[in-house]
Amino acid sequence: MNEIFDAYKLVLPQLKEMLQEDISIALCDTTKIIKNYAADSFSIPGNEGDILKPGEPIWEAINQNKLMVGIVPKEYYGFSFQAISYPIKDNNGQAIGCVAIGKDLTNKINFEESTESLFATLEQTNASIQELNQGSEKLFSIINDIVDSVKESEKSIQKNAEIVKSIHDIATQSNLLGLNAAIEASRAGEFGRGFSVVATEMRKLAHISKQSADNVSKDLEEMKKNMDAVLEIVDKAVEVSESQNLTTKEISSALEEITKSSEKIVTHVKEL
Repeated sequence: MNEIFDAYKLVLPQLKEMLQEDISIALCDTTKIIKNYAADSFSIPGNEGDILKPGEPIWEAINQNKLMVGIVPKEYYGFSFQAISYPIKDNNGQAIGCVAIGKDLTNKINFEESTESLFATLEQTNASIQELNQGSEKLFSIINDIVDSVKESEKSIQKNAEIVKSIHDIATQSNLLGLNAAIEASRAGEFGRGFSVVATEMRKLAHISKQSADNVSKDLEEMKKNMDAVLEIVDKAVEVSESQNLTTKEISSALEEITKSSEKIVTHVKEL
């Protein structure tokens, strides 16, 4: 039996270098820890000569005579590590001791937590981008509606301008008719006096109509200029909105790919 333990004492100190891993190793008989080979960053809890306690992985591996593998949470010793307890057996297959190997999981767990946090952040960001994308599309639709409304208003202004022009033309013609009527009334003398009054009033009405048409025409022209300015601004807003919409979609697509990659990393880390 001593020969078996002596052989393990020769091999176990080299195991860390052979595996190229920072592991802690403990060699035990059925009752106590015989040797404890600490890792560079940690050591399996317990000192040489410490008695094994029921319920501990090493004790269970010896008494159940089978390999025990488990994760020891950091709540127990301040750090988390993977514990592998391999029973040492004699020629009859009976457990006469155990080799316990501990592998520090702190970095792995930190990395896992970081990737999970990154994944959660990416998911939240992706959701925000999706919401922004929807808002951008809605804004783009609203701006297009505004453009359509402005164009319809321009059409109405153009129609009104044509009507005002017709009124202006009628007023001009009425003024000419009134002028001709006044001339004819003057030639008629006493007999054309009543007709002269009508001609004068007709010319006054034509003058008022012309002035009103001119004023309305100026207002419509000013409105058209304002509409053109609004339309120019809205056109620029359309360009910006369309560009923003495309950019948002590109960002959303890129984030979706990153999120999928992050999810794969999280799954892979958990499987390690």
